[in-house]
Amino acid sequence: MILIIISVNILKGTSNGIFEIISNFISLTFGGMIIGIIFGVVATFWIKKIFYDSVLITNITVVFSYIVFYTAEHIKIDGKSFSGIISVVTFGLFISIFGKNNL
Repeated sequence: MILIIISVNILKGTSNGIFEIISNFISLTFGGMIIGIIFGVVATFWIKKIFYDSVLITNITVVFSYIVFYTAEHIKIDGKSFSGIISVVTFGLFISIFGKNNL
C-alpha cells in the first residue's frame, strides 16, 4: 500500500526526486509505526486496569483500531503523511505482545 501511495504521488507530480520519494517512504512507514506504538501503549495501560471483562477489552481493542487508523491517515506534520495500515498492524502487534489479558 505504501508503494501504491508513493506511485500515485509520482504520477500526480507531487514527488520530485529520489530524496523526496525516500522521505515519503520513511515517513509513511516509520511515522505509522510510531503512531501505532503510542496508541498501543495507551490501550495496553487501559487494558491492564480491567479485570475479568473480555467484552470491554474487545471493545477497547476495536475502537482503538479505528482511532489509530483515522489518526494516522489524517495527521500531517510538515506536509508528511503517515500510513494508517502500518499503524493498525503495529498497534495489533504491540497489543498482542505487551497487552496480556487478565482473563
